[in-house]
Amino acid sequence: MQANGRAREAGISLGLYLDLAVGTHPHGAETWEDRESFAYGASLGAPPDAFSADGQSWGLAPFNPRALVAQGFRPLAETLRCQMALSGAVRIDHILGFDRAFWVPEGGAPGAYVQMPRAAMLAVLRMEAARAGAVVVGEDLGNVPRGLRGALEASGILGCRVMLFERGRGRAPVFRDPARYPPWSIASFSTHDLPTWRGWRAGHEIDARLAIGDIGEAFAKDEHARRHTEVAAFDAMTARVGASGMDPASADAMHVALGASTSAMAMVQVENVLDIVAQPNLPGTVGEYPNWRQRLPVGPTALAEDHRMVRTARIMNATRSARSVALHEDERGERR
Repeated sequence: MQANGRAREAGISLGLYLDLAVGTHPHGAETWEDRESFAYGASLGAPPDAFSADGQSWGLAPFNPRALVAQGFRPLAETLRCQMALSGAVRIDHILGFDRAFWVPEGGAPGAYVQMPRAAMLAVLRMEAARAGAVVVGEDLGNVPRGLRGALEASGILGCRVMLFERGRGRAPVFRDPARYPPWSIASFSTHDLPTWRGWRAGHEIDARLAIGDIGEAFAKDEHARRHTEVAAFDAMTARVGASGMDPASADAMHVALGASTSAMAMVQVENVLDIVAQPNLPGTVGEYPNWRQRLPVGPTALAEDHRMVRTARIMNATRSARSVALHEDERGERR
């Protein structure tokens, strides 16, 4: 709570922006204290997809939906209340689990979706957010259930718009102009589970998966060729929306495009500001990749004065201010 207060005193109006994890360790203090609220013998995870061909098992105990209903959703409310007491904005990791959760049984059996009481869980989330005065972001990425995004917007929950995913439906990659992002969202270049700006351009995660034997050389070669095409398409987008004379292949151009998005909020990632290649987390790995163990090249004090951070802050301030002015002008025009 002290950190959140100090952040606001320093001029960060929302305070801290914290992440609420999708689940908890099956042998941790939370499950030990409240065994009735969780399901055992299965882990939360995700089915096979383009990012993990074998699917994912996260080693986390899922909430038991029947137990939640029986307890009037007290465990969920208490979890949200504790997190919101420490922050002004909360990101709900994998909010798809409010609709359906993918359970992976122990022993290697195939996983399956378990339906969750979405309407009630969102109602609890709305009440706790209103009580705390918190902004809520729902990570609505992946195989999104039909109707979930509409339900999130109706609940006042911001969705996520990741620039890497915002592209047309054609076979050739065409990245969407950020000025067309839905307003009720938070925009970012990527996430902690995706490549950094530099890493994406270099295909770092492709090489990382090749090194650990997750993919073969032929597939990696095809992925690098596809990435080359994607990078060219992304640069074409930044050239259209970026500042005149700015290198469209630069991180500055990407941040100009990000700042110009029509999303209610835009998020800058420190790895992209500091030109870091390796991403914080590589989904589907545990010991094969140094997940969550990579240090930043500069400390917190030096970070605030780093010329790259200062330049990026100026870019975001200018682009977000220009966006705000444009929105006000549009509103005046509509009233006339």
